[in-house]
Amino acid sequence: MIVIVRYRAGIGIIGFCWEKVFPMQMMYPSISLLNNDFGDLTGHKVFWLSVGIVPWYQVFTGLLEFTSGFLLFFRKTVVLGSTLLIATLAAVGVVNIAYDNASHVYAFFFALSGFFLLVPYIPKIYRLLILELPAQAQQYRPAFSTPIARYGRLVLKYGAIVVFCPLMAYLTCQTFLYDPYKQPPVAGVPGLEGYYDVREFRLNGQVIPYDPSDSTRWSEAIFEKWTSLAIRVNRPVQLSLSNSGGYESDHAMRGIGRAFEMAGVAGGRRVFHYYADTITQTLYLLDKNIPQRNLKNPRSEDVPLDTVYPVDWISAEAWGHIGDERTKINPKAGSTLRDKAFAIPDEKEGERQKMVLHYQIEQKGDRVILNGTNEYRDSVHIVLRRVNKHYALSESTLEAGDYDIQNKGN
Repeated sequence: MIVIVRYRAGIGIIGFCWEKVFPMQMMYPSISLLNNDFGDLTGHKVFWLSVGIVPWYQVFTGLLEFTSGFLLFFRKTVVLGSTLLIATLAAVGVVNIAYDNASHVYAFFFALSGFFLLVPYIPKIYRLLILELPAQAQQYRPAFSTPIARYGRLVLKYGAIVVFCPLMAYLTCQTFLYDPYKQPPVAGVPGLEGYYDVREFRLNGQVIPYDPSDSTRWSEAIFEKWTSLAIRVNRPVQLSLSNSGGYESDHAMRGIGRAFEMAGVAGGRRVFHYYADTITQTLYLLDKNIPQRNLKNPRSEDVPLDTVYPVDWISAEAWGHIGDERTKINPKAGSTLRDKAFAIPDEKEGERQKMVLHYQIEQKGDRVILNGTNEYRDSVHIVLRRVNKHYALSESTLEAGDYDIQNKGN
């Protein structure tokens, strides 16, 4: 039983630690998150962003987890590994409870595993450290009667260590570099990334002047470096409490299923994933927050929020221009799991709000004009002016994802 617990805890925590060593578990804030009001963030979002802004600390915590797991593979270092496992994962469990996160059960599983392994050594530790008397812990040494059993054990043990640890590190590193699992991996339209002030907003030809209490006019727009558009409106937004940023595991591989920039965020901010037809300069946008379908049109309570776009709202010609999302990231991030995920249709697409907007970049990127239809098929004309904001935070030195536009063929 002790051997099983040792290896289960060791393999489990080493498999989990790489998401911190290559900091993806708690992402560096996106532009929209940097511009969100602190009071509109949930407790767990505050903690995750607090760790995300210091990626090297996140790396340190990952290395602690790796060290504790690695020490459990050897009988002579079980005490050190168990002690480190308890100290590291018990703290993680308490933090998850305090900040109302959902990962405390898994964290306490490892902490209790470490305690289980440490219990037989506690009398000896007490004798040595408290009573200051000589103590020698008795180690369990399995007896193997045949050479096959003796050498087979070594092959399995060290083979697993030599293969498992480097393989997990390599695969997670590739994910960090090309396909970070909490943010869309596909680069956005060149020239759009940035924070914009909404200078003009027309709805069905009527100019809507700026009014912070207006429920239809955008007050700001943010294009991320990936395929996301975040807008702020004075309208209730149903809060997503997901800590992974995704809604459905089947679509976690797709950009539409990765919503770290909106999970745990209130304050009227909405995030749309877009498919870009750069030939006709058209954006086809889908609301990442599926529960928005339950809200009503702010201009008419008789009009439900359910989609008013046809099933073929993106034409075959447009899809030909857009291309396959799977081919827009580095081939090193490709996998059979990814191909299977993309083979499953998005059954929730009909429930998502949609917009179709034509974009025009002017004045060397300082001005963007959007024309098209919003989620209610109303015509909109929006003029955006780029605002070069400076943030107190320094840029991350460990940036996840590959958003080099020159290599994307856009």
